[in-house]
Amino acid sequence: MIENISDLKNKGPLVEDICQLNFSYSLFQKLYRLNIEANEEANTIYTLFAGMPAYEISRIEVQDFLNFEINNYLLFDRYQEIVDTYKLYVRTIISSVAAKDVTDTSDPLLPEGNVHSKYLSDIDIFLIIRYFSSTDIEKLFDEHKKDGFINLNDKGMDYLETVIPNIIRSNFKTDFYDDLYWRLIAVGGYLQLNKDIFQKLLAVMPEKITNHSLIINKSSIYKFLNNVRSQKLVNKQESDSLYKILQTIINLDGKIEVENSEKLIYLLNKILLDVNKAYDNTVIIQKCIRRGFDNLLMYLFDFSTKDTKKKIVNYFKDKRYDNELVEYEAKLDLAKYNILDFDIETENNIIKYLETENRQASAVHIRPNKIVILTHGLAILYIQNKICNYKSVLKIIDKYASPKDKWLIKFKDFDYKDFLVSWLTECDRAILKNISMNNKVRHEISNKLIQAYKENRLSPDLEWIYFNYFS
Repeated sequence: MIENISDLKNKGPLVEDICQLNFSYSLFQKLYRLNIEANEEANTIYTLFAGMPAYEISRIEVQDFLNFEINNYLLFDRYQEIVDTYKLYVRTIISSVAAKDVTDTSDPLLPEGNVHSKYLSDIDIFLIIRYFSSTDIEKLFDEHKKDGFINLNDKGMDYLETVIPNIIRSNFKTDFYDDLYWRLIAVGGYLQLNKDIFQKLLAVMPEKITNHSLIINKSSIYKFLNNVRSQKLVNKQESDSLYKILQTIINLDGKIEVENSEKLIYLLNKILLDVNKAYDNTVIIQKCIRRGFDNLLMYLFDFSTKDTKKKIVNYFKDKRYDNELVEYEAKLDLAKYNILDFDIETENNIIKYLETENRQASAVHIRPNKIVILTHGLAILYIQNKICNYKSVLKIIDKYASPKDKWLIKFKDFDYKDFLVSWLTECDRAILKNISMNNKVRHEISNKLIQAYKENRLSPDLEWIYFNYFS
């Protein structure tokens, strides 16, 4: 090898391979074949399996290549061909570790099962953080759905414990919007973590959140918090950090960015209330009232104290709207969240508006579609038993509403051959709970969701809905 490198005038085989990227091409082809083999092994039941699994061979090959690159001070990762090779390996190992255990123990003397990785290791975490942006990390893991979190071996856990303080101290950014911290948060939404890792990542989050980072990483933060919550890593001692995150988001300059983070803000309040029964969101509510965050006030109403609820009610009673359509939409939402009662005058005005427009929701192509908004609001109140004139509202929904809302008001007698699982994502928790309480309907929807999973059409939101309401 030394002779080959030293003879630079007459390039030896090693230098020639480096110049022409033959290393990466040959490794990419090998990893591609191993990717196929790893998928086959994960989907095949073996009575006996001899030799090394394809995913493990892939890991060894990539580790050797990475060592070769680092030890020889070669800047291979500047080339897209090399990056693609590493990314192919990552997809292989994620697919393997996310595969479900398939076993057959009908013969206890010869148990059968599939072959796949049970954990991620240090090199896997390194390559994910090094070569995938925070948004790409989400896509990567969401493509390979797994129930619960993904396990790490000791090397993987040690690597995270080592690299997290270094990344936090360095403040290194790959570009203006995507520093490595947010990649850690994105990864943390899917992996097994421990208390120390969680606390270190959480402690610096308030200073990392900006308008830009919230837009890009809102989903990652939500999944990270949900993951640590499901692993029971959150308790009262994290209350201060969680509250600082909540305050940071509420105080951001961008009003639209804050209001579009209602699910994240809801989750933060829920976690705070779960771990600290003395939690009081009065200060947060006052800021929302002062800044006119109507949607957030509705979301946080249930978490509020009796006195704070009165402030929210009075705020909306005194509120004046720019036009009647905005007022109709707001009053439908306020009734849905049990903040204000739905009055007969508003109901009649909405019905009159829809009859005057005299158009079905599907015939309107302007966004926002007011026909959809109003008929959907009426449908929600209909199944919540908050309508004044049920006969009139039912007639309006039958005539003008979208198929989704027609299903919503007749979900017990609906023909589920025409049901779309995407409709579920537009239902709030109370409605999903109400629907799932009907055994016949739960069975029908469960079958639809399982079919969507088999066809790889089950989004993370639908997966959450399935396991929480229809499994």
